[in-house]
Amino acid sequence: MSLIVRDSVNNRNQVLTVDGSGKLGINDSTSQGHLANIKAAVEGSLDVADTAVATKISTLITAVEAQLDVADSAGNGHLSAIKSAVEGTLTVTSGVSRTSATLTNAAVVSAADYTSSIDGNLHRKVAVYGSSTLMSQQLRVFASDDGTNWFERASDALYANGSSGDYHKIIELAARYIRLQYQSGATETTKYSLIN
Repeated sequence: MSLIVRDSVNNRNQVLTVDGSGKLGINDSTSQGHLANIKAAVEGSLDVADTAVATKISTLITAVEAQLDVADSAGNGHLSAIKSAVEGTLTVTSGVSRTSATLTNAAVVSAADYTSSIDGNLHRKVAVYGSSTLMSQQLRVFASDDGTNWFERASDALYANGSSGDYHKIIELAARYIRLQYQSGATETTKYSLIN
């Protein structure tokens, strides 16, 4: 493919050729001078209209910086109003809050023995878990508002797994205190975790 340009000095057409390095092969000294000037003007820039583009970008950056300035008094006023509106109404916690303890640890218990009571104040649930040497062990659950008068929560009874002796149950805390009663003698490990 050939590109033909008009030589305005000599008033004639001239074929432009590309050499092996991708450069235009021009013998006319005037044309070479013009190409050198163009090269110098755009070398190291993004495009020929670099000055206009740079001015527009600079104007845009200045406008955006003015809108996003942290020291902006109107913006800070709005943030202050939001802070005042919600201050004291939000509570932030880091995940689930738990309190765990052991009720019995490889202890020999008798039928009808009670565990110590669990104070579930400020908690919504308690997870009770453990293991028994008696694979058919049953634990009855009792609840109290005052820690003195106890009432059975029959629907919350725990039963040991017949093959492992393990048991586990999450119980909703409607009353403040809860305790367990072993229905048979065995060696027991019983633990709990209070959950918010």
